[in-house]
Amino acid sequence: MADGAGSGSTPDKTHRTACSYCGVGCGIEVTTRVDDGRTVIARVSGDKLHPTNLGRLCTKGAMHAEMMAADDDRLTTALLRPTRGDELVPAPVDDAVAEAGRRLRAIIDAHGPDAVALYVSGQMTLEAQYLATKLAKGFLRTVHIESNSRLCMASAGTGFKQSLGSDGPPGSYTDFDRADLFFVTGANMADCHPILFLRMADRLKAGAKLIVVDPRRTATAERADLFLQIKPGTDLALLNGLLHLLLQTGAIDHEFIAEHTTGWEAMPDFLADYPPDRVAEITGIPEADIRTAAAMIAEAGSG
Repeated sequence: MADGAGSGSTPDKTHRTACSYCGVGCGIEVTTRVDDGRTVIARVSGDKLHPTNLGRLCTKGAMHAEMMAADDDRLTTALLRPTRGDELVPAPVDDAVAEAGRRLRAIIDAHGPDAVALYVSGQMTLEAQYLATKLAKGFLRTVHIESNSRLCMASAGTGFKQSLGSDGPPGSYTDFDRADLFFVTGANMADCHPILFLRMADRLKAGAKLIVVDPRRTATAERADLFLQIKPGTDLALLNGLLHLLLQTGAIDHEFIAEHTTGWEAMPDFLADYPPDRVAEITGIPEADIRTAAAMIAEAGSG
């Protein structure tokens, strides 16, 4: 805790929390002070004790102070519209919550609970998502609660569940510190998840290799040891072609497959339809590059 500066200010307070931008989950320290009775954001810095970013912040995370202190755009009180068409007017939060409750009750009394629907954000915490569901189904008694997560993470979760048996990604951040090869497909980490990109870059400096698959030559692709500029929508053909080559060269962990998968016996016949020359034609990637990618995958971890 540091001393505050300026007339009418109180000593600074530091609050440990999480960055609200992307899904990496970096830790940040928000320093606040009270100036003339009003709490203001003094600065935001990376949390050096947080295991995800160890004090690092990308440009978006570092701009939190400006975002949270933006007087023109940031709501500092509740707003109420007395009747439809009226201008919004400031109101105490307790009054606004009570008014929302009254209006919801009137709708339910007139039309039943399923006349009310909740649409929530994918940026909410798990705890907040739980409470929103509890409010909808446990108190309002409506079955209509939806999240914008269905547009993105729900499809990924279904894919994980069907292919890997669990609805969560199989990797962990600690894998970044051990990997010999990174295979990045359809993601521009340098711009979208910069802190994870920096963790990967640390590993690249130590000798790890990077393969990037993307129709665009992104900032991430510029760091790649091998860039596969693929035709949009042909990723599966490339993956099948890589597996075809790995199977052909014997670079398959048969013990792992036997212990952790089902249905592998059907794969060789399926993969026979994806020889390198056909995959090159489908994806637009030179056959030599496809073979190089398969060799890099086969060699990773063998040193």
